[in-house]
Amino acid sequence: MSGTKRPAKRAGRGRGARPGRAAATRTGPFDNPDRRSWALACALLLLAALGVAVFAVQGGRTAATSFRYAAGLTGRPGALTVERCWGDDSAKPGLITSCAGTFRPDDGRTPVRDAALAGRHDIGAVLPVRYGGGACHPEGFGDASGDLAGLLAALPAGPLGLWLLGMAVGAGFGDAPAGRRIRAGLLPRNNRAVRYGLWAALGCAVAAGGCLLVGVAGWVASL
Repeated sequence: MSGTKRPAKRAGRGRGARPGRAAATRTGPFDNPDRRSWALACALLLLAALGVAVFAVQGGRTAATSFRYAAGLTGRPGALTVERCWGDDSAKPGLITSCAGTFRPDDGRTPVRDAALAGRHDIGAVLPVRYGGGACHPEGFGDASGDLAGLLAALPAGPLGLWLLGMAVGAGFGDAPAGRRIRAGLLPRNNRAVRYGLWAALGCAVAAGGCLLVGVAGWVASL
């Protein structure tokens, strides 16, 4: 009969509507956006710590060695007569980076021929230097002040590298409780040693700036 209604089919019945399990998706350790962000932060902090550590070791050693010569603490004192200069970059022949000449020690010993000195100098100039390590090194108050500025700038780099390494470890734990505790413990407001270290680094930076200004003033006065 036309007025008779057929019973409706239950949902989920039939071959097309057969329920099945959802396909399981496997995720890697960095598929989560939050994990990727923490991994990136950890990698950047590690690179920063490595760069700061290299600067602290290499820059500090170079500045300390130059300061010892410039302050007259090591090396044979004497005078260098500049005889020739050259540049290390063939594409820029006008860029002078090194000079050489005859070094005559103050104690009257045998002069050293073709003794090298870094930097640009006038041919024929007689410069007070210290000889050591097979080369001449500039001597004087201005040079010592500039080298001391570099040494003061490198001193706080070591603790800064350790602090960055600690923050990198904290970032490596991500948003886990251990990571939050490590990062919170390294914040200046929560760690007295970190706070005092930042003040010491600021003091070294100010002292380095003062020494650099003195060195520049001494260099200008010698022109």
